Amino acid sequence: EFLGHIITPDGIGMDPLKVQAIQDWHPPTSVKELQVFLGFANYYRKFIPNYSKLALPLTKLLSKKVPTWNWNDTAQQAFDSLKTHFCSSPVLQHSDPSKPFILETDASDYAIGAVLSQKSADDQLHPIAYFSRKLTSSEINYEIYDKELLAIIDSLSYWRHLLIATNDPVLIYSDHKNLEYFTTTKRLNRRQARWSLFLADFHFQITYRAGRLQGKPDALSRQPALKPKGGDSEYEIQQQTLLKPQQFVFATNELPPTVIEIKNAYLNDETAKHLQKAIDEKTDPTVQIKYGIIYKNNKIYVPESMRIQILQQRHDSKLAGH
Repeated sequence: EFLGHIITPDGIGMDPLKVQAIQDWHPPTSVKELQVFLGFANYYRKFIPNYSKLALPLTKLLSKKVPTWNWNDTAQQAFDSLKTHFCSSPVLQHSDPSKPFILETDASDYAIGAVLSQKSADDQLHPIAYFSRKLTSSEINYEIYDKELLAIIDSLSYWRHLLIATNDPVLIYSDHKNLEYFTTTKRLNRRQARWSLFLADFHFQITYRAGRLQGKPDALSRQPALKPKGGDSEYEIQQQTLLKPQQFVFATNELPPTVIEIKNAYLNDETAKHLQKAIDEKTDPTVQIKYGIIYKNNKIYVPESMRIQILQQRHDSKLAGH
């Protein structure tokens, strides 16, 4: 193995690891699973001669005229033929370090997937390699932000030999918009802090792209074979409400005092009268009035008669947290 290629006495071939995510794709067992596969295939149909003819046995299974699911030998042959095309030229191309890399990543509830691509001489975006893997039992519990970030981290690690110290920034597409601001985030948890140190070795730019345009990595991260063996139960816990409805408090705070109430309270407040006099006579520059509210050192002066009321609203409410 040398720089992503397998060198043998017969010549240079593609590294099997680059296409393992495709080769391991199991035959669909339902219309929904077939739609995921064909959605991925459609991105590369322009590189596959007679694509429509090759895929016809599969697209027929999507017809509403087909009463029952029937995965036969003809469908299996079409499935295997398309996978072979994905893993060979002209679809799959060798990397060129002089050209910018494009990394498309995605995370599902149970897996992550990625496609590494470059533009070729035909000015079309060609895949260089594919990647996908199941999430571990602990990773399944990550928040969606961290799952999407994990897809980027693992992809960069997997293709580190190609993506480290590139001249042009690696353009990373993600359908999680907040990741665009990860490099400028000031507060990180420990996991994110470790990842931030890892990312410092790479020259990259994260760009948001809507999920509907993320078909390639999205399909890789949602392969049925990557689902937990126990079914959906291993990750459905994320989508459950752990607190029952009766455990929620349906309450709101009383409305805070209005400007009129505060101004009325000033009329019977001795300190407010002194502060008002200082404003009128301009004897204390730290006191000023805005819209009828007195400020002392840029802080609102609260009349004595309203302080207990405000403290109770902020600290005694069921929503106050203490």
